[in-house]
This record gives sequence, C-alpha cells and structure tokens, in this order.
Amino acid sequence: MKKKVFLGMSGGVDSSVSAILLLEQGYEVTGVYMKNWSEDLPGMKCPWAEDLADAKRVAVRLGIDFQVWDFQEQYREKVVEYMLSEFERGRTPNPDVMCNQEIKFKLFYERALANGADYIATGHYARTSRDLVEQAENSAVDLLQAVDQNKDQTYFLYRMSDVAAARTLFPVGGMTKPEVKALAAKHKLDVVGKKESMGVCFVGEVGMKEFLQVYLQPQPGEIREIEHNKLLGYHDGAIFYTLGQRHGLYIGGGLPYYVVKKDISKNIVYVSSNLNHPALWTSELLLCDLHFRGGRTQAGIENLNDLTALSDETAKNADQNPNSATHTINSDKNQATSQFGLNLTLNSEHTAGVFEDRVAIAVPNPGQQPHYQNHHCTEDTKKNSDAQGDLQERKQQTYQCVDKSHSAIIAQEPYYDNADPSIQPNLWVRLRHRAPLLPARLVGDKVIFAQPIKRPATGQSAVFYHGNVCLGGGIIAE
Repeated sequence: MKKKVFLGMSGGVDSSVSAILLLEQGYEVTGVYMKNWSEDLPGMKCPWAEDLADAKRVAVRLGIDFQVWDFQEQYREKVVEYMLSEFERGRTPNPDVMCNQEIKFKLFYERALANGADYIATGHYARTSRDLVEQAENSAVDLLQAVDQNKDQTYFLYRMSDVAAARTLFPVGGMTKPEVKALAAKHKLDVVGKKESMGVCFVGEVGMKEFLQVYLQPQPGEIREIEHNKLLGYHDGAIFYTLGQRHGLYIGGGLPYYVVKKDISKNIVYVSSNLNHPALWTSELLLCDLHFRGGRTQAGIENLNDLTALSDETAKNADQNPNSATHTINSDKNQATSQFGLNLTLNSEHTAGVFEDRVAIAVPNPGQQPHYQNHHCTEDTKKNSDAQGDLQERKQQTYQCVDKSHSAIIAQEPYYDNADPSIQPNLWVRLRHRAPLLPARLVGDKVIFAQPIKRPATGQSAVFYHGNVCLGGGIIAE
C-alpha cells in the first residue's frame, strides 16, 4: 500500500516540484493550500486567491487530490499578534519562524495525521538525516542544511518539533533552485516563471513597515545623534526602525547614519555615522526561549567538540554529501584548512586566489574598506571596488570556498585579527537567513563569539549548527 503524504502547496514552484518528486517516489499525494491570510490592506491586495488558483491548477495537472485548509484564526493569534506585540516592545521578530513552529509543523502536521497521512511535506529547502541514511521509524531525526546553500531554509525551521521532523519530507532539499526550475519547465508547469514574494511573508509584495502602520498607531518622535545628543530630524515611530538600519531615516547630507539605539519609552531613535560605534558591535548575545533539536540538551551542546574536530554525525553527513564540508581555522590565524584538503592562506590584506575549481574570498575587517564581492573572483576582480556598498555594511573579513560546478557555497567562515584566543568555538551560529556562519560557543543562555560581530536586532533568531546539522537556537533578547 502506498504511503500517504499531505503536501503543503503555496502556488509556488518549489512546492509544485515537490509534488512531482513525491509522485515519482511512489507516494499517494494530497495537496493542501493553507489559507493563513486573506485580508486586503489599504491600496494593497492580498494575493491569496491567485496563489490558491496556481496551486489548484498544478494539482489538477498532476492528477492529485487537493484541499484548502483555513488556518486564518490561528494564524492571526499565533503569528500576527505575536509579531505586532514584539514590534511594540521595540524588537524585530521573524514571522516565518513562528509560522513554521505554530502553523505548518504543528496545526498542519496534526490535522494531516488525523486525516490519515503517514507524512507531511513542504517545498522548503532543507533535509533530514533520513534523506542520507536509513533510520528506524522511531529514531531521532536531524534537520540538515539543504544542498543549495544559497536557498537553505533551516534558519526558519529550527523551532519545528522533533516529532514533526520525523514525519516530514523535504523533496527539493537535495536540489538546487535551477534544477527545481528545470524540472518544473520539463513538466510544463506555468508556475516556473512566478516571481518569489519579497514582502511580508503572508501578505505578498508589502513592506513590513507598510503592514505595521495599518495595525500599530504611528507615533512621531525625534532622531538624535548619539554622540552629542544632537537633534537631526524626526521619525514616524521608533518601533518601525531596527538596529543597524540606514535606509528610510531621511537625514540629508554627509555620511550615512545608522540606527544604534532605540528608546521605546521616550520614542527616540539614536543614530551614528560611525560604523565602529560600540553599540553596533558585540562579542556575545543573550538568548531566550532556547530550543534544541534531535533530543539534544543545552549541556550536550555546550560540551560539543570544538570546531577543529568533526563529530560523528558531521563526518557521516559529509561522507554522504560531498557538496558539503567543514573548514577549520588553525591556531595560526592566517591558515584555513578544508576537509577537501584545500589549504587557504589569508592575511590582513585583501586576498583573493583561485585554487583548482574553488575560490577563496576575503572581505575586510571592521574599519577596512571592502574591495570586491564576486564569489568567483580572480586577481583582476580584487582590484575592483565595492560600488554597491553591500560589503561596507557587513564589515567582517570572511572567506568563502565555492564549488563552481554546483554554484553553491561550500563554507563561509569569519576571520579576524582580533579573535579572542580564550574562546574555543564549538558550533556555528547564523544570525539571519543566508548570513555567514559565525564560530561561537554556547554558555548558559549566552552565545559567545570568537570575535566581535555586527550586533543583530533583538527578536531575531540565533540558530546553531555543527557541520550540516541544525542543532536548534534561540531568540535574541539583547
């Protein structure tokens, strides 16, 4: 008898291709559109009806059952109200993380199993340890990074329960985005050309500030330079700004300013044009609401082997997936060694070099001027300056080892001259989707980094990794 899978279908290419793959693997597939939000905003139409039509059209073309499940009431309570309350506190929450925890991998999961499903599936770019090795039905399942590191979504999935992970399939987790689109085109699915939404996750092409202004009362206040408490201008609500933000301040002339502090009680936004201002940098973060995966405990994660040694699970995953690797920073800070046997030499200057078919890229330390940003760089590209300023904001020296044949980042590791030798990193931490992995150590409810990092906004997540394995994470409290 075929195993039954209930697949969350959003009307996008990833979940549509997931349906194709599940059918090819012999599952009995039921597509489900989760109706989480249908409310139009002033001047902005919610695209739920179009998304539903796209999902249903794919289901009909593939000959699978299709249902619509309405989770709007629960979504407003668990995700939207949470998000609004966090912004009112001056924090910057991530609604995608909460949606996955409360809706997709809780409500959807529970209802699917109640309706006879053996598994649920989504179009997320992620994998589980069952994708690599055969495991007993009741054994712990690890959440692993996707093959396509540029699309990996484990950052948003770290709070899904172990119980749900054991019954979840991620069909596209072993594919790259171009491969997914090519398969959609092969099957003549018209969603292959559908644009990915870049706005609020559940509303569509709507910016977060525009959404918040509908539900939270704007309260104009002052923008002040923090060094001299000088009044520079006015804002329409401190809650709408986030730490490190430089766009949308509308302070004319001179160097760009960055938000370095918010006083929510007084509704004042403090800014500075100094990228090295202490408020923008930190070596540790206080976390709350910690969540650990795969039956792990906080003590277990605190006592992990350091990054100079592969854990058994990391070694196993690396053997299974040659596109993934762990790199370690030797005691000589200018040396980096790859699991591929690739030795990279870095120094405090801007460095670029081509090694076989893999490339190392150096991005400057805090206070240094970035010179280039192309992944596949050569000695010529090293001379080009960073016109767009993206790396100017990152301000941390990083090398990336890239496998050109797969167009995927093999490793991203920070490198600083001022690394603290007393910190022995034993895990990698990601502070936002697609951000570099940073070496750190968990000590109690604090994550301590081997070198200063650009301070992230409170309310965001710090997600832990060891090799390919997502260990869990927590919400940034301060």
